[in-house]
Amino acid sequence: MGGQLDIFGLQIEAGLSGKLGSIGGRLGVGLRPTNDGKMEFYFGSGFALGIGWDFYIRIRFARLL
Repeated sequence: MGGQLDIFGLQIEAGLSGKLGSIGGRLGVGLRPTNDGKMEFYFGSGFALGIGWDFYIRIRFARLL
């Protein structure tokens, strides 16, 4: 499940999903350029021990420099 919102020139996308029957975890944070000349901030995390979740958010914006 997820969605996207455009507000004040920012493109904000977020998503959430569930897991069943898995074990693991992850955490990611980053800032990277996109193919269309913008920048993207990314944060994602997840955890599962039989039952779990996965969450991410991306924010795209114009280059800082």
